[in-house]
Amino acid sequence: MAISDTAICNIALLHVGGGRILSLGDDESEEGIACNILYQSTVDEVLASAPWSCAIARRALAQLSGDIIGEDFAYSYQLPSNPYCLMPIEMIGAKNEEWKVEGRILYTNQSTVNLRFIQRLNDPSKFDPLLVKAIAYRLAADLAVDLSHSTGNRREMLLFYEAQRKRAIAMDAQRRGQDKATALFINSGR
Repeated sequence: MAISDTAICNIALLHVGGGRILSLGDDESEEGIACNILYQSTVDEVLASAPWSCAIARRALAQLSGDIIGEDFAYSYQLPSNPYCLMPIEMIGAKNEEWKVEGRILYTNQSTVNLRFIQRLNDPSKFDPLLVKAIAYRLAADLAVDLSHSTGNRREMLLFYEAQRKRAIAMDAQRRGQDKATALFINSGR
């Protein structure tokens, strides 16, 4: 069975003792309104927290013209919007090249950029089951405060989220082979 955004919200609601919703975006209950407000930003936050294999994309970036670059970098590039870039991971083929992101612009001294990045995913059926659990626990942490006004329950959900997130990162890395970006996320405790 494919997972849906509504199913993820209902898993999170179950964790905090909330009532079920029928459809994200259409449900006007207190739970439905809270899920509708929190769901996408929570998914984006969890996806941006590690290089999940289901969310990695690659794109050649088009150089911007007329952008004021400054002293540090010679070139600027617009980050991808389709799919939307949540977090750049690395410039493919650039050895130890410095770069920085300001707003939606990537600055570098590379004359061409092939970017590996974490993209926004709007189709939860692409999520690994362990990632679904991590997203549900993170969402439950925010819902706990909004629905039950319980900071204790929020702390508990955040602990479950961190444990599940680490487990999901480790399994995801094991499946695809750990790369230096994954090692960075695991070792930094992000």
